Order: sequence, then C-alpha cells, then structure tokens
Amino acid sequence: MKIEALNQDDRPWRIDSIGDLAYPNLSYRRTQPSFQVAMSPILVDLNDTQALLSPTATDISEQRRPWCSLGILPFLRVGDIWKSGKLLRQPDYQLQTFVNLEINQDTTALIKAGLSTENKQFLLPLREHPWHRSHTQAYCLRIQLPDDHQIVIPCWELIRFYFGSSSRLIHTIFQYTLKKEMLFTDNITTHGGHGLHLVLADGIPGRSAADIGRIAMSNVAWRSVLRVASSCLRASTQGELIYPNTFFPFEGKTNLVVAGKWLPLGKQENMTFMVFNIRSCSHPFPFESLKYECSTQKNPAIAQQKESSSETKPSIARTSQENENIILKNVDPGKNLSSALTSHGNDIRFPDLENKEVWRAAEIDKSDHGSVALIHADNSVEVHATGTPVAYDSIRAVELTLGKGMLSTIRQATLPRFLREALKTLQENGNLKIRLLYPDSSRSPVIIVPKIINDEGEIHLGCHFQYTNGSRRPRKAAVLIVAKPCQTDYVVVLEGSTRETRLQIIKIDAGKDGTFSNNIDIQRVVALAIVQAPSIPQYTPC
Repeated sequence: MKIEALNQDDRPWRIDSIGDLAYPNLSYRRTQPSFQVAMSPILVDLNDTQALLSPTATDISEQRRPWCSLGILPFLRVGDIWKSGKLLRQPDYQLQTFVNLEINQDTTALIKAGLSTENKQFLLPLREHPWHRSHTQAYCLRIQLPDDHQIVIPCWELIRFYFGSSSRLIHTIFQYTLKKEMLFTDNITTHGGHGLHLVLADGIPGRSAADIGRIAMSNVAWRSVLRVASSCLRASTQGELIYPNTFFPFEGKTNLVVAGKWLPLGKQENMTFMVFNIRSCSHPFPFESLKYECSTQKNPAIAQQKESSSETKPSIARTSQENENIILKNVDPGKNLSSALTSHGNDIRFPDLENKEVWRAAEIDKSDHGSVALIHADNSVEVHATGTPVAYDSIRAVELTLGKGMLSTIRQATLPRFLREALKTLQENGNLKIRLLYPDSSRSPVIIVPKIINDEGEIHLGCHFQYTNGSRRPRKAAVLIVAKPCQTDYVVVLEGSTRETRLQIIKIDAGKDGTFSNNIDIQRVVALAIVQAPSIPQYTPC
C-alpha cells in the first residue's frame, strides 16, 4: 500500500506528530477534512533502537507537514518510518507495559503538548523530544501515576487506536451532527444480560462492530466519541487551529502496552513517558458476546454525507499482494478509498476480545437452523434444506498457510472464536496449507448446523449450542481441506456444545478417489460429523 502524501523522497521518513485538522484546498469541495502529518528524515541506522530514541535521530530542520485525508488516519502511527510513500519500519522504541493502570476523571487531564509546569519545566522538553515542535498546541491526555510519574498520550492517538477500526467510523465520529443512529440502530437487545445484538448503520463495516458495541453500551464511550467532533467545532467557532481532543472510552483498570520514550522533568530523569503509539489495552468490553447485522437500508443521516452510490466502491477483502498495489490519495473516500479500509498490523489491540465471540448474524447465526437432517437407524442421513444444496463447484476456497508467525494474522481475521482455536491447534502440528470452504455468495466459512432428527422424531442434542442460562441456538461448524506432505484430509470443525466443552475437529470420508464428489451437500457432511463425533477420535495431522 502506498500513501501518496507521504511520498517525500527515497529517504526514510519518521512520522513525528499529527497536527491540526482543516480543509487545506478550499478550491476543491471535499466531503471530509484533512489532517497535517509532521515528518522528518531519519539520519541514523534504522536497526539501532537506541539511536532512534535520540533527539538527533532525525533532521528536524527538514521537517515537512503534508496533508492526509481523515480516512487515512487508521494507517498512521507516530514513530512509524515510511519511505517513498510505503511503510518501512514500525520500531518499538521503548516498549512499556503499565499494569493495573487506573483510568478515571481524577487520574487523567487534557493538556497541550507545549505545557509547562508551575516551575516552568516542560512536560515534553524540546531538547529531548523535538518532534512535536510544529504542533505544541495539539491536545494530549495526561495520566497521573501514584509515584509522581506520568504518561502523556496524544489525543490523535486515542482516536486512532480506539476508533480507528475503519476509515468509515473515523469519518463518522468527526461529524458535528453525530447521532447514535449514524453508528447503529435503536433495536439493541441483550441476551441474559451478557450478549449484545445490534444493527450497524448504513456504511459501517463489521470490523467496527466491537468498537460500536462499546459505544452502544457505555455512556463514557459515547461521551468520548461526542467529544471528538464537539472539540473541533469549538475550535472552529473561536477561529483557532483545530486540534481534536477526547478521553478514554472507559473508566476503570487496564493494562496498557505502549511504545514511546521516557523523558525527564527538570533534572529528574524518566519522569514522563511520551506515548508514540498504543499497542494493546486490556480493559474489558461491556458485553460477553456480540452479534451484529450490517444494515441493508439506507440511513438518511448517513446518506446526506455520502457521494452518490454510483461513485462509491464496495468494500473488498484484499490479499497482501493487492495491498501492495493500493495507492491512497488525498481525495474523498467515495472516489479512491474504500470506506472499510483497516490496518492494525499483527498487534492484538484488545485481548479481551480474544475470548469473546463477535459475529455477523446475517451470515453465521440465524434464529433457526437452515435445514433439517433426518438420521435413520443405519446412520444414513437425509437432508431437507430450505434452499438449494451447495455444490462443490460453487464453493469458494480461501487458502491459509499455517506456519511460524501466522497466528497473529489469523486472530485479525473476522472468524469466530471456535474456528480461530481450530486453526491454532492445526498450526501446532507444523506447516500446513488450509483451505476454508466458503459456500457460494457467503463471506463466511461458518455453516449453521442443520436440525438433526431421528426416525422417532427426537432432536439430536449435538446440533445446539446451550448458554449457561439455558437458552439455545444452532451450533456452528466449518469444513476445511488440510494439505500435508503425506496426504490431503477433509475435516469438519464443530464448536463446543457449551462454553465449557472443547471444539471438535473430525476427519470425514472424502470418497474412494480421495476427493469430494462434484455435488457435495455440505449440510449433510456436517450432520454426519455431528452424529459420528462421539465415536471418532480428535483429528491430528500426520
């Protein structure tokens, strides 16, 4: 991926700070503003972490301030190094973990980057941190620690990390007329007080569902979002440069992993930790599970802000090679930028979500089973589907190579927890090639288990997932092709029947020639796996 605005020359350039918000070219009517990015060329060895921390690591006298469209914010982290418009390095600098950090109104305060104390000591002394000199009026959030130490986080970074799951969400929260229905509809329901179900507003991608789930369930998060646009409006009406500000979208304890640099306060060394970028935040989301739907109706509040539908490109899942060829220009997203672009590298931003299910209701969860399977006394299965059986030649296969270093990529994928765990288990058995089978026209490889009934009319217990409160829903499954040096196996992955039971990975018969027939009925294969699961050992690759 190439960002045209960051294409300075063939030298490596460091992002020093994020600046003010504006419409820099008034001769062109844009639907979104741009923000200034301060960059300076690197003078030291990129592999020398200690040298990169030095205030002389870059040539500040050559600092440039290009403008980038607001929707590009999710891709830009302070401290990252770019060359010829492409991301080159993401140094850790000083990687710090603050454990049991208390976040509330008493421990946090908004400050300007150029703030000095009563003793006229700068929190961010230019002699140690010269990179913010072009934007000393930019807002930061100061966190006071019990031992007189403090953490300083740029408000731009809070916005990028907590609301930068998609460019569409970023664009929306900067609207002065922001209302909740621009993010989600009002029909929010909780199941047993633990699960959350919401419908995302038109144009909001599923990747932002968890962030919006927090906004929907937390008044603190909603106030944090409102603060972004209101702070911009306040600065604009007062004729000031527009530097947005906000707070954390939660209150309470968290473990915060951040990259940055320790700075002195006066003559005392290592008193202020200046955060370049946030890597991870452990504070729990206000739901145990999240089922979301992507709106199929046009939201009038959003429609007024969008270009005509003929100019809007659809959101597309792109391969790494395709991403290399994307060029992001400083123009409106409806013309050159997908509204659902996201970028978070391999970091696990929110560990809490690793143990919670977030899924799209319309594709991998339904109010009822999609079909009924009759299991006869001879264990033969007959499927009566509500739709046309899926043929193998209409199934899309998405390939994953599971080897060293692939797990973090899998965690970033929009897959439910049980399937991520299965892929993790398979990864532990060495390098494998996995093909996830996607039914035709579906964006998810997850299949709803059919309702399995025997000749006596009894429903098989294995086709339901049961919650702790006794409520049930259809169980989920997926079909994989596992390619190994010795052979190719076809397996069904079944989620556990409760939260306490482990998932099952079951090898299924591929036929005499070792391949599926041309008219495989996936529902039948899954039903057979459910019935045979008690007598089949857990699958292990050779």
